Amino acid sequence: SYRVRAYTNWMRNEGDGAFFDQAITVGSTTGIDISTTQKQGKATSAAKNNAATPDVQFLPEGGNLVAGNFSQIAFKAVGPDGLGKDVKGTITDSNGAEVTTFESTHLGMGAINIVAHAGATYKAKLTFADGTTNTVELPKSFNTGYTINVNNTNADTLRIRITMGSETPPGPVNLVAQSGGVVYYAAQSGSFARFFTAVIPKSKFPTGIVQF
Repeated sequence: SYRVRAYTNWMRNEGDGAFFDQAITVGSTTGIDISTTQKQGKATSAAKNNAATPDVQFLPEGGNLVAGNFSQIAFKAVGPDGLGKDVKGTITDSNGAEVTTFESTHLGMGAINIVAHAGATYKAKLTFADGTTNTVELPKSFNTGYTINVNNTNADTLRIRITMGSETPPGPVNLVAQSGGVVYYAAQSGSFARFFTAVIPKSKFPTGIVQF
């Protein structure tokens, strides 16, 4: 059996849960007695079942889940064939209490909103379209850091909200927006309290993807 793990340095920021990880069994029945073949068949079936389970990732907006802050978490479910898979489920905390429910809306993707509590851990109980189930852990929360939320619902403007974690040292925050490696917007919060908001005309940016 070979275990294949693949990742980029950027993916290491999210921990092992973001890595591609799959077991591949290679074998031959030539010259093997029936008892060995049966054992090998069971191992191969187990590997196939494991490989057939869609990979589901939960990705907090802004990078990290900050305790006490309202956070949007995107999710995506991808099958072994590389295609998105429909998924739904519930989020529970470390006490087993249900926090919220969710369901993918497009190609196995969607988003949830939660307020993580300090010291709590969260799990997603998943159900896929074929009836199979799985449970995965959400990224851990931190007491320090920043939560960034980008509201893109208005046709003409973007609304950005940055929230400081409860134990984050106070200080000014620099907000930079770039597209294709070119900076199109920059602002500093000044004396930063816990919240910083900005309203930015979309006309400042070219068509495409903008990174904040």
